[in-house]
Amino acid sequence: MEIVGFIPPEELLEPRLLEAGNKLSERRAGYYGADQIQNCVMAFTCDGEMYCLFMEEVRYDGRWYNSGFGGSTSMVMDVHADNLGTVPLAWLGEPAEVEELIVKQGFE
Repeated sequence: MEIVGFIPPEELLEPRLLEAGNKLSERRAGYYGADQIQNCVMAFTCDGEMYCLFMEEVRYDGRWYNSGFGGSTSMVMDVHADNLGTVPLAWLGEPAEVEELIVKQGFE
């Protein structure tokens, strides 16, 4: 497995869905006593195929931790929990177009 980069959730979601996901994350941060919760979409390759892994990141006292797979971005995009937040890149749309959304800074 090789990490290729990440895709900003705002590149994948309509503004109203992004706002709904952000509101859900804010509520959850309050429940957890966290400073902040963010969602990220990591792009990686495995056996020559490209995938996206949806994750939820939680910040406590200035440090970020992986909270789990999935998160609000995967929920509003209808990524089923059985997939543990992982889908083939093609699931998000035309692979060449989705690959253009990948931020590779720091991963090359």
